[in-house]
Amino acid sequence: MIPLSKIKRIVTSVMGKGISDIVPLKKGMTNDSYIFRHGDSRYVLRLNGVGTEKLINRKQESDTYRAIAGLSLSDTVIAIDEKQGYKITKFIENARTCNPMNTEDVSLCMEKLRAFHEKNIHTSYTFDLYRMLDYYQSLWIRKKSMYADYDEVKNRIYNWKPWIEKVNKEHWTLTHMDAVPDNFMITDKQEVVLIDWEYAGMQDKHFDLAMFAIYAGYTLEESERLMHIYFKGECSSELYIRILAYHAIGGLLWSNWCEFKEDMGIHFGEYAQKQYEYAKEYSLLVDTLLQELKTGGKLCSGHLPDSCA
Repeated sequence: MIPLSKIKRIVTSVMGKGISDIVPLKKGMTNDSYIFRHGDSRYVLRLNGVGTEKLINRKQESDTYRAIAGLSLSDTVIAIDEKQGYKITKFIENARTCNPMNTEDVSLCMEKLRAFHEKNIHTSYTFDLYRMLDYYQSLWIRKKSMYADYDEVKNRIYNWKPWIEKVNKEHWTLTHMDAVPDNFMITDKQEVVLIDWEYAGMQDKHFDLAMFAIYAGYTLEESERLMHIYFKGECSSELYIRILAYHAIGGLLWSNWCEFKEDMGIHFGEYAQKQYEYAKEYSLLVDTLLQELKTGGKLCSGHLPDSCA
């Protein structure tokens, strides 16, 4: 059901009278969005979804958009309300989301992502991986995971904490943190716009690659192909393992997030299960690869450059 009175009230308070043609855009995982017309142009209104106030810092989001303003990275923001959580942006006409199974699409998007990372933007906010893992778990009402081997998987991932926290700060910059295929909009002119920056913060920029991969449901081979596209053939074995570790950390992070949403009555089914599987399978894989690296093994696959060492 479209909350028409709420939408009209918000839009009128920001843009004045004249709203028309209100239709749902999508029911997102965090928010609900609606397209509307005002004057000669179309816009998108984003409203908080269930439980969003516990997940998102809207002041942080607002500050992020100010940090990237004028850099041709994101959609055009008309208004963000830090208290009510709504956002109004210009609708991107003649655009579609990235198809993660289309190599041309992925290449365009990785070029955009790498260009963003290379700007080395800094903000005062961080996305602390292990703190957020604990925080999302703390939100659970039932306090116990639905997965029988959760503690075992979590312990494997937490054993990496000294390694991850020591290494990744060398690569810290503003990171999108939700750089999933659905957040890359490709226009009819083949221009890429990266939307939905609400989770963004200072973190290892390479975490964005893992987020793209695990949302897309990539196999290991497909994740390696993504790295090859992003790095243009320049990827060390240590970095390769670290990005696979981010697959596991990201999987557990969003699995914990999904378990909170389950408590709120919002179910993500296969997506939630898949995120936990990434945490489980990739934590085992990374432990194996780290041991191989210690013993001097060569870790590059056919999709990563032979120069990896």
